[in-house]
Amino acid sequence: MSRSTKQIVIVDDHPSTRDGLLSRVALEPDLEVIGEASDFDEAIEVIGKVRPDLAVIDVSLKYSSGIDLVKAIKCRYPRVKMWSGQCTTSRCTPSGPCGPGRWDTSTSSKLTKR
Repeated sequence: MSRSTKQIVIVDDHPSTRDGLLSRVALEPDLEVIGEASDFDEAIEVIGKVRPDLAVIDVSLKYSSGIDLVKAIKCRYPRVKMWSGQCTTSRCTPSGPCGPGRWDTSTSSKLTKR
């Protein structure tokens, strides 16, 4: 792995979606999937263990809230960037123990702290 390679964790409760994302990321020479998770608890464990550059998150997780996951990652692992293709501004306004924040989802639905 070169220094410019970005390491990714994929969080989605649908195995076929994770497989599709894995296949797509494999085509990019500067990206590497280093972990996968299907729910909140597994995501926190994997991200804590591998410390990726980016977490790709399904905000509509089946048994837990992807929005709560975004908040928890922001609080515990502030260096990890997050992206979701499903997010709208009204759904991704974190608040809580790490303080209020506002997420910019105006460009390609990516989550970036303003």
